[in-house]
Amino acid sequence: MVRLWVAVVVLAGLFPICCPADWKSEGDVRTKWGNLHYRTAGSGQPLLLLHGYFGQGGQWQKYLEAFSSDFTLIAVDLPGHGKSTNLADGFDTNKAASSMWELLDQLGYGKVSAIGYSAGGMTLLAMAIQQPERLRAMVVSASAHQAAGSPGPGNWEDLPPAFQADMLRNHPGGIPQIKKLIANHDIPQVDLKRLSGTGVPTLFVVGDRDEAFPLETVLKTYRVMEHAKLWVFPGIGHELFWSEWGGSKELEREFPIKVREFFVRGPQDRLELP
Repeated sequence: MVRLWVAVVVLAGLFPICCPADWKSEGDVRTKWGNLHYRTAGSGQPLLLLHGYFGQGGQWQKYLEAFSSDFTLIAVDLPGHGKSTNLADGFDTNKAASSMWELLDQLGYGKVSAIGYSAGGMTLLAMAIQQPERLRAMVVSASAHQAAGSPGPGNWEDLPPAFQADMLRNHPGGIPQIKKLIANHDIPQVDLKRLSGTGVPTLFVVGDRDEAFPLETVLKTYRVMEHAKLWVFPGIGHELFWSEWGGSKELEREFPIKVREFFVRGPQDRLELP
């Protein structure tokens, strides 16, 4: 088990204050691991969007215009986050991945493309182990098979007011829901050996200053995956393409362009990265 707790004030909100595009629909699906809340937008091939720990699916709203013309977007609140219910034993990538496949089954989606950030990226890697044939391709951003250890968040009462406000906006279950997330933020790593045989075309996007998923760890994950590409962005930490929380504005602009190229042109084609 590792502790995924880095730059908490920066990572907690992770959804835009104002965006011109909006979601087309939202709903809930019951799985054996609990209820999952999701949002949809756009049209075309299905594209699953998974947020990071302490966030919620609405954070992807800033990218609706970039992706909705080519894809039907499905942005899910990870178990225990947003409007989704908690896993009984805390957040677990294998259970989270199984719940995602159940949701996609119930929504009628067979094969999908996917983007995952941080804990969402770990969930995608676990999904690839479970049902690799159903993933056309995936983008794993600021994530790898395991996170770096770091001090825990402490008590809710001791957290900065700005972080508390963001957490309350993200999680309608209020302080009890948030305290569960804080108590269960240790996330088991994804089985690296089992990843090597998945064959899922994957684009890893990482900042070379990421403190939660260091570049060395991302490289270790990248190297076991046969059909993987790597995009390293210099001088950026875990915030990556979330410029409103300290990430890169340049990467924020380039990210949807390169990701669309990766998905639309075909993961096996040459992808021009900086």
